Formats: sequence, C-alpha cells, structure tokens
Amino acid sequence: MDQLRKAVKTSSGIITIDLYGANKDIVEWAKNSPLAFDTLHKIDDWEDNLFLALGKNLGDPERISAALEFSEKVWKLDPSIGPYYSLANLLKQFQHERIFYQEYRDHIAHQLKVFLLGLMIYDNCGRIRNAINDEIGYQPDSKEFFRRWTVAALFHDIGYLLENEGAYPPNGYSWNIVKNEISEIMKSPLTAALGWQDYSERSLVRNAVLADRDLASVQTLGKFGNKDLYHQLNTAADFSGLTREIDIGNNTVCAIKNYYEFAFDYGTLQGRDRFRDHGIASALILQQIWYAFKTRVEDIINFVSEIKTETEGPLLTNKERKQLNELYSVLHERENTITAAAMAIALHNIEKDIFDEAEAYLSHIDLRNFQICLDDNSGNSEQNTQPTPLAFLLALCDTIQIWDRGKFKAHTHTDPIRTIDQQISFRVTDKTIGLWLGSHHNIADRNNDPAKLFVSLVKRRLSAPGPNCASRSRTAENRSDHRTKWPCR
Repeated sequence: MDQLRKAVKTSSGIITIDLYGANKDIVEWAKNSPLAFDTLHKIDDWEDNLFLALGKNLGDPERISAALEFSEKVWKLDPSIGPYYSLANLLKQFQHERIFYQEYRDHIAHQLKVFLLGLMIYDNCGRIRNAINDEIGYQPDSKEFFRRWTVAALFHDIGYLLENEGAYPPNGYSWNIVKNEISEIMKSPLTAALGWQDYSERSLVRNAVLADRDLASVQTLGKFGNKDLYHQLNTAADFSGLTREIDIGNNTVCAIKNYYEFAFDYGTLQGRDRFRDHGIASALILQQIWYAFKTRVEDIINFVSEIKTETEGPLLTNKERKQLNELYSVLHERENTITAAAMAIALHNIEKDIFDEAEAYLSHIDLRNFQICLDDNSGNSEQNTQPTPLAFLLALCDTIQIWDRGKFKAHTHTDPIRTIDQQISFRVTDKTIGLWLGSHHNIADRNNDPAKLFVSLVKRRLSAPGPNCASRSRTAENRSDHRTKWPCR
C-alpha cells in the first residue's frame, strides 16, 4: 500500500513516521488545500505535528498526546471561542485511568480525526459545503465554517466526562473532579483561554469586585445566570423532529432537556443502563464555560473603561488590553458560532432506535420523526423536519471515523482486532464521498460486510439520499475490497 513518509524532529531525536490509508488521504489533502493553507498551515510545524498525531510508528499514548497538543493549537487560532485544553486533558486523564465502560475507545485522537475528515469533506463536497453555507446565512465564508467546525468537532465528546458511573452519584469520584475543573475555568476563564497569569485575572476580579461563578451541581449545568442553556438548543430539536409537533411553540417544553433526562431515567431496549447523553452534556458544558468567558471579558472591559486614572499602576498590560478589546468587538458574533456548534453537538449522539418510542412520546420526545437532515432535498417530506447540516457533517464523520481507535483495556483472544488506517481510505469529490474498506481475516468487523457501515449510518442516524454500494471480491488474495459511495448532489 502507498504511504507517506516523513522524518520528524522530536524531543528524543529524529524519527521516521509513516502514514497509510485514511491518515495518508487526510494529510495529502491538507498539503494541497487552500482551506488548509488558510487555517492549519498557520500552526508552526503543522505537518510534523500532524504526522506525530496520526503516525503509524508511534504507540497510542504518544499519538493521543500529540493529537491533544495539535487540537489545542487549532483551537487557539481563534481566542474568541473560549477555553478548551484543561477539559480535553481531563478526558485524556480519565481515559488512561479506565474510568469509562469496558469497551470504551479513545476520543481524544478521534476528535481530531473527525475535525480533519470534516474539513476535507466540506472542502471537496459541493452539496455539503453549500448546505452548511446556507445554514450560516450571512455572507458565508470558510472562516466562519472553520470556527463552527473547530468547536463542534473538537468538543463533541467532552461530555464523556459526565457519561460514566462515577459521575452519577452527587458525590461520585469523577463528578467531583469534573465539577471542580469546570468551576476553576469559570472562575478564571481568561487564564484558561488566553494563557494569562492567574494572578493577573484574579487581581482584576478583586479590583472590580466581580462575582466568581462555579458549578454547584449537575442540575445547574443547564443554567447560566438567567439563561436556560437547554432552551438555547431547542431550535435543533424542532428542526430535527425531536420536538413533538403539538409542542412546537410551547416554551414550557424543551425536547433536548427531555431526551437528556429520559436517557438518564430509562434503560435502552438493548438492556443498557441509564446514561447521560454525552452529546448534550458536551453542548451544556461548552455553553457554560463560554458564557463565563464572555461575561468576564465584558465585566473587565466595562470596569476598566470607568476608571479615569490607575493610581496603583496599570490594571492591564498593553497586550492584555489589546486582547480584550479585540475579543469584546466580536463576542456578539461568536455567540452565534458557539450556539450553532452546541446545537450540532447536542444532536450528534441521539439514537432513535434504542428507546421505546411510546414511552418517549409521553415524555414530550418524538423519536419516530427524528432525523438529522443535510438539506431540503433529503429526508421524508411528510415529517416535520428541517435541515441541520452542521449536525449532519458531525454525525457523518463521527460514525465513519473507525480507524486507529484504541481501547483502554487488556486485549483478549475473543476481541476483534481493531480497524487500522491501512484498511480504510477516502476519496471525496464534488459528487461523491467514497469510502473503501479492505476486508480480511482480522478486520474489526469481520462478521459483517464493511460496506454496510455507510448504509447503516444513513438509515439509522442521518437523512440523505442512500449510498450506492458495491463490493468486489479478490479471492486470489483471500480477501475483498468494499466500496461505498454516497452522492453529494
């Protein structure tokens, strides 16, 4: 199989790293894409960093650490989207402490691969790009898409911090850690987002007599001051058909909140115990910390502007003052960015087939009509749904990013060998998204036809024209290639 090879300088010396399959496809796209040139190429040594995050020659711990480092650099390209690193680092810590369920797979490097895959699809697939640009609405350009996609892709699984047994009791081990981490971010959001010295922000807080915010309980996660963070997501519920038709327009009903609570109160039809939906949890955490960030910027700007003289020396350095003024000028626009990303995140993990539809309907949730639609030409016209293209792209990439996802448990002889980059490849054009899966005796899904992956995806989670599937056997090598193409227009 063709490969990309690069000698990369690291702290321990120069190492040669190889990329195959899907990872090779992504890096080749990034090296030649104007979209990548305007975004990823702004990161110092971006290609070396990407090889470290995706490379074949490194172990899972090294790749995950490199992926988190690269994700942080991507996030920091626009400081106005707020804090990120400490929560992602906490998720990485929880992974290595085996806090999650037994079959849990990596979500740190996964989020980065989802991000990169989505950029490549948006850049090359006209129908998806046009649908997302229509959703953005006002003079859409790749910069606003990049902001929304950065937040949606790199934050969509942070909510796993609350989807584990240790986060369920009021004083559970992981809940206390998560609560304290979120509270620390909310107390010093500028330090978390901008890399300020904490004493600098705390000094401003004391001088301005600003109130500190913290997270008292999981129930308060859905509130920020007078803002109901669940209701901020309700447009997504209405558009996706999750809101019962008779409830649309009723401000006392919030289908996103109802689904979140329903999943925590009821087991699934497949016998899974109750759980906190990590997608909705991610959306709530994102809003919670971003509004703390926005409020802190506004409070300090207003406080400093009221002071005529600074008798005890400047309250802000010139660099800090410049940063805050630049942030203050774009916060209103960024609220739209964060809300759009949060709505996509909230929808991406909702499954319509795992709960009893009748019980859900009694809880003001319409799972029968739930769909994540790309555009007006997809979906069932008889159902009350509207396009949610950013959520569509997130669910699409989240589902097909199946390669190189390590599990945090000892491997047993009954476990299928995981799918690796060499077994999957993508070709995205203006007309199609092509997914090639090589199949042989040790592929992860050896009991199923891999070509059914896309079919299952579209039928279960998304609403779009169905994929065209074709398989070609290569019996001489005792294996087969499976090709699946989804039409983009």
